Amino acid sequence: MCAMYFGATPWSGVRRVVIAANSEDVEELTDFDEGPMIKNWHQQLEERGIEVIEGLLRKDARSVLVYLFNWDYLQWTPWTYL
Repeated sequence: MCAMYFGATPWSGVRRVVIAANSEDVEELTDFDEGPMIKNWHQQLEERGIEVIEGLLRKDARSVLVYLFNWDYLQWTPWTYL
């Protein structure tokens, strides 16, 4: 989870966060830098009543990251083709 999503999650009203690929996966398989994150973010969310589930279908999620990054999807922005 990146710092932006971490900050928005408590305000969103969700009760569960499910994460497939983790930050290490993203940084290993792409050139995207997730940026700094507090170490106990799981605990912070759980203390607010938000369940955190990690690693669900991680292998599949890693495959999707490789596919999208090789397709240059992560480099795309809405104004690319304007």
